[in-house]
Amino acid sequence: MQKNEYKNVSIRYNTQSDGETNCWRVICDGIEYQTNKVVVKGELITTKDLIDGVGFKHHVTIEDAIVEYSVDYTLIKNRQKFLYKDILKTITYRILGTSVTFGIGFFSTGNLNVAVALGFSDLVLKPIIYFVHERLWHLSRS
Repeated sequence: MQKNEYKNVSIRYNTQSDGETNCWRVICDGIEYQTNKVVVKGELITTKDLIDGVGFKHHVTIEDAIVEYSVDYTLIKNRQKFLYKDILKTITYRILGTSVTFGIGFFSTGNLNVAVALGFSDLVLKPIIYFVHERLWHLSRS
């Protein structure tokens, strides 16, 4: 399955399909692919686009999209939505992680100052490390 980012991805039903294969036309920045199934995660709009030699066609369009394409299955996601979710996921994960680190520090040492220092260090350093790690994973899947 290939994965790429596009500024504009449009989808329309393939009227030349037999209903079982190549059911959908997916147009990624002007390059057309055919696929059997399309799943869209994120925001989309409907557009009326002029196709050379054909006329106007209506499409479902996704802007700033990440497309994971194969003939059998195509997944389309809004790139911006997933960056926002990565940031939110980082924050909630850190609240949980910092609480655990603080608890371990306090119950291990019985010293509130040590527990606060450990919790604060954990709170400051690990979100940065996690966010960079998450983005590298996203890039590696491109």
